[in-house]
Amino acid sequence: DTVSPPGKQRQRITARCSVGCGWMPTAPRAPLVRALLALVFVQLSLAGYTVLAKSATNDGLDPGLLVLLRDAVTATVCVVAARRAMGGWSKLLPHPEHRFAFVILGVFGIYFGQYFALIGVAEGTPVLSAVWSNTAPAATYILGVGLGTEVLRSDAPTALRVTGVAAAVAGAVLATLGSASRQGSVTHGNSTAGGHGDDEKSHPAVASAFFALTVLFGGAGFFHLQKNLLAKGYFPIQVVAWYYVTGVATLGLVVLPHSLDPSMWRLSSTDAVAMGLGMCLWPLLAYLLAFANDRASPVTVMAMAPLQTVGTMVLEYFVHGAVPGWEEVTGAAIVAGGLGLFVAGALCARSLAAHPRASDPQAAPLLSVQDRD
Repeated sequence: DTVSPPGKQRQRITARCSVGCGWMPTAPRAPLVRALLALVFVQLSLAGYTVLAKSATNDGLDPGLLVLLRDAVTATVCVVAARRAMGGWSKLLPHPEHRFAFVILGVFGIYFGQYFALIGVAEGTPVLSAVWSNTAPAATYILGVGLGTEVLRSDAPTALRVTGVAAAVAGAVLATLGSASRQGSVTHGNSTAGGHGDDEKSHPAVASAFFALTVLFGGAGFFHLQKNLLAKGYFPIQVVAWYYVTGVATLGLVVLPHSLDPSMWRLSSTDAVAMGLGMCLWPLLAYLLAFANDRASPVTVMAMAPLQTVGTMVLEYFVHGAVPGWEEVTGAAIVAGGLGLFVAGALCARSLAAHPRASDPQAAPLLSVQDRD
């Protein structure tokens, strides 16, 4: 019997829940289209929240405090939901041999994926944040090749996917350099005219360093490790609950010693809105990402990132009147086109896998262990 203990538990609970239990789906594998729709919702929601978070951190809200309070509420909500889905506290606990992996997942997801990302937003711009997120599919794909979950072959689907990833990276670099150039020119203009604005607080190079760590550990590393735990049989809500618990505990060691300053707790109306919206939205977004990763693949989860770029640019224009430069627009378009090639290659691979040629008995789907309907 090769089924892991969490997998056996999942089979038993799923068999009992003919109409579903809370956030747990009735079927263990929903159609891939549900995962894609969930990812569209997540990315567009993150686009709006990124703009709001930028306004809040500009008003003086400490990024660590925002992430800690928001994610503490998320952890509580997800633990309660997971307990309801699992049917008991004893069934909710991870298997002993997997508990350290959940700690690492929490550090990757909360500390690198959220705390570092918010520091990057505070030091840079929402558009720069969204553009950097477009490099996550490339990082995730490359890490997948190293882990063996993605396979390089000399065929058309692989060529489309590799070309798409390369184009996405090139577009992201172009947009990042364009954003840095524009921020430098705006800051110089404001200082010359004696003006003050959000751009004076931007440090693209510092922000890019935080975003790079976010992409590497909080994106690629996080979703591959999460996929590994999901493949062992854990429910998405169970994985979300425990990585938030461990991640919040780890982040608290860094943030709480600095939270004794009374000034950190003086929240403006923008701060309160950002905090409140995050507390309401984050449990849903965290679950949807795990839901999509369970039914698709880490690369597919990351492939929807360009939607955040488009949403952020539109919101930045209407909310702050920030007009993106041609480099940012062109770079974002190249990223979107590159990821379009990647998706076309993935779909082609799936089609060939579903109808393998008789002359190619060794044909196997590139996403066989990842994308499932």
